[in-house]
Amino acid sequence: MPVDRMATRWNGWGLSSAHSPMEGRDAAWPWVADALGVKELPQTHPKPLAEIALPPSRLTGLAAAQLADVLRSDQIAPEPLERASHARGKSYHDLLHLRAGKLEACPDAVVYPENTDDALQLLQWAQDHDAAIVPFGGGSSVVGGVTAQGRDLVIAADMTRMNAVVST
Repeated sequence: MPVDRMATRWNGWGLSSAHSPMEGRDAAWPWVADALGVKELPQTHPKPLAEIALPPSRLTGLAAAQLADVLRSDQIAPEPLERASHARGKSYHDLLHLRAGKLEACPDAVVYPENTDDALQLLQWAQDHDAAIVPFGGGSSVVGGVTAQGRDLVIAADMTRMNAVVST
């Protein structure tokens, strides 16, 4: 089932329309501070995506044109929200970076394969262009497996449009 990235938080867990369970419970914060043994809990607000300078996409020229030959245009998402939503997982470390707007490593585009043929053609394209393909499932990784670092061209392959596990 495809995930509507506009409906989910790009920089945290849950739906973007959901409110914090702590909202309106100001009396709870002193208890939390005491339980953690800290004098003060500073409020930190997430940096809006519009204020974050993502690294420029390296998906250009021949590589971009040939990717467009492999997948339909609705399967290729180079937009900042898509790239940011697929840049990190949901570990505490990831969430701190996302909230602070630290997206030094970011996929150059996100693709949505829909079947085995799409996936195989994508992998062949990646081999031809020396690109890294980072599989992205539900976005709940807490082990750093989706953070794209150290490659010239990185594509996140969001698997939410796939509906079965197959072997070839």
